[in-house]
Amino acid sequence: SDYVFPSIGRKCPHIRNAASTCDVLTKIAGQYVHPHAPRRTHDDIALEVGISDDTRRMMLNHVGGADVHARHYSNNRSVLATAVQKVADWIIEQAAIAASPKVVQFPAKISSKIHS
Repeated sequence: SDYVFPSIGRKCPHIRNAASTCDVLTKIAGQYVHPHAPRRTHDDIALEVGISDDTRRMMLNHVGGADVHARHYSNNRSVLATAVQKVADWIIEQAAIAASPKVVQFPAKISSKIHS
């Protein structure tokens, strides 16, 4: 797919309303997931792996306005594909670290009692 967030089985090739996806994520996470949370997370990871500001804006389709160059010329799919792959690689790497037996899971809630 040409989209980071593709739709499945719909006429439109990308997600137009993330509400149902966020409902699933909310159930998995155990707390409300706002529809823009996956986009913010994707952008945060892209920043972490060194993707330029301009490429990150293209990835999120946040180009345009008075910037003629961004609206008409900043659409190199190979640059975007490489950037998206860097984000995916980071996510896979972090998942492997989280699945490692050396990772200790913290309890969901930490007691507010102070031990003396």
